[in-house]
Amino acid sequence: MGKYTMLTTSGTTGDPLMMLRDGHRNAIHGAILQSRFFSALGDLMDFSKHRVAGLVMDDQRISSYSSFIRLRQSKPEFEQNMLCVPLRLSTDEKVKMLNDFQPELIAGYPSEALLMALQQKSGKLHIAPKAVACSAETLTNDMIDTIQDAFNGCAVANNYCMTEGGEMACQAVGARREAGVGARRDRPWAYGLSCRHLHVNADWVILEPVDENKNLITDSSTWSKGVLVTDLSNFIQPIIRYYVEDSVRISPSQCR
Repeated sequence: MGKYTMLTTSGTTGDPLMMLRDGHRNAIHGAILQSRFFSALGDLMDFSKHRVAGLVMDDQRISSYSSFIRLRQSKPEFEQNMLCVPLRLSTDEKVKMLNDFQPELIAGYPSEALLMALQQKSGKLHIAPKAVACSAETLTNDMIDTIQDAFNGCAVANNYCMTEGGEMACQAVGARREAGVGARRDRPWAYGLSCRHLHVNADWVILEPVDENKNLITDSSTWSKGVLVTDLSNFIQPIIRYYVEDSVRISPSQCR
C-alpha cells in the first residue's frame, strides 16, 4: 500500500512469522540504532566516508537485509561504499569479497564475524576493520576476544534485537570516553564501548525474563528459560508479551 514494510522472521523456530511495520516504528528503532548502538563507533556507519560490509541473508523479507538496502538507497551516490556479503556464499567467496573491498566496518551475525576472524587468523583473509557490529545471535566474551585478537583489537559492538521486538538492548556506550581512558593512539576509533553488558531500551521495549512456566523471574542471579517481549512502538501489528526462548539475566547494578 506504499506505507508499510512486510518482513518475516528468520524462522529459527521452524515457523517464520510475517511482520508488518510502519514508518513510525521504523523511525523509532532506527533512532535507537543510531543513538545507542552505532554512536559507540563514531562515524564509521557513515558510508559517505567509510566502507561498510554487511554479512547478511540477501532476502528483502529479512529485517537486517531490508535495513541494509534502505540505508544504501538513502545515499545512492555512495552505494559503492556498502557491500552486501550474502551468507549463502561459500567461505572462500566471502573471503575474496572482503579482501577486495577492504571494509572499515563489518556488520552481521556473531557466528559470521567469528568465522571471518578465524579466516584472518589462518592467513586467508587480510583486512583491517576498525569495528565489528554484531546482532541477532549470542555473542560470548570468548567470541569477542577472538574477533578482537584477529583484527588488531578492533571495537566489537553488540545489539540484542529481533524482528518481532526490534532493538531490545544495546551495548553500553560513552563511559570510556568520559572516564578518560580512550583509545590507543594507533587505534583512534577504539572508544566509546564502556563494558560488555547490554542496556535495555526500556523506554520502547519491555523485557520480562520468565521461568519454564512463564512466571516472571525477579532473582537477578538466575538465568531465564525465556523472555516475554513487548514492543511499544508497533501499533500496526502489536507485539505484547510475545514469548521467545532466549535465556537472559537482568542485573540490578548500575553501569559506571
